[in-house]
Amino acid sequence: MNRIGMLKKSTGTLLLLLLLWSGGLAQSEQEVSVGKGNPVLNRYLTSSLGSRSVRLKDDHMSPMNYFGGMITPGFGIIKERARSISRFDLLFNIGSIRSRNATELRPMRGDYFRLDIQYAYLRYIKEIGEGKYRWFVGGKFRSHANVRLNEQLDTGFITFIFTNGLSFSTALQRDFQLFNRKFIAFYQVDIGVLSHVVRPNYLNIFNYLDPENDWLEERLRDSDWLTIGKFNSIKSQLEIAYPIKAGNMIKFSYGWDFYSLNNKLKAKGASHEFLFTFMFNF
Repeated sequence: MNRIGMLKKSTGTLLLLLLLWSGGLAQSEQEVSVGKGNPVLNRYLTSSLGSRSVRLKDDHMSPMNYFGGMITPGFGIIKERARSISRFDLLFNIGSIRSRNATELRPMRGDYFRLDIQYAYLRYIKEIGEGKYRWFVGGKFRSHANVRLNEQLDTGFITFIFTNGLSFSTALQRDFQLFNRKFIAFYQVDIGVLSHVVRPNYLNIFNYLDPENDWLEERLRDSDWLTIGKFNSIKSQLEIAYPIKAGNMIKFSYGWDFYSLNNKLKAKGASHEFLFTFMFNF
């Protein structure tokens, strides 16, 4: 079986696993709702705006570190139940990156675009810390893409990494008082378990004008299904929410994420994210 056939088979297998996983979560949520009681407490439509600083190292292309900043708009949906939390987030990033090794002839600057689509489902486990914290455990599906346009690079004008993967997630939630006002703190950690990674092989010569060349097929042929060790990813996020009128909330969040691709197409990336979010209760 060739790589394309293996990819199609693996893709089908992952989609089946995702359907079974999501179906199992939905059935479990329905059982809890009917049996033990898991009513919807709050539903929020979220609108976010913030910034992200990023640092990249593409060992397969060049040994230099790139860094930069970008604007980060986004939106999402959060559903809070008595015994579970589910949330969908879509974040865009637009900015630029550069290198400290830049010269007048080689400015080493490029445009940077990033997209994150993620869905997380967390189940309430128990209260810990003398009842101060609510502990959740669950999983997340995340689709991540970042694309860099590097006009000064002859072999890698367009560099990118596309990943789709499943993560193990755990979170803590706590209410607290500050200046006689109520706040809600939420901290979540996601650890990647299985990912499908697509990266270009910059050492290949590709004629984009030749209609017989299939760029997509070549990219899929170079892609891989990777687990911990070959592709490591972790994300942590701290959120502080403040309830306002009509059940709405405003929220400030700080997130840090890191990935490391350790196959023949090596790459690393890390970023810090700051978001201000308005949460519309509906």
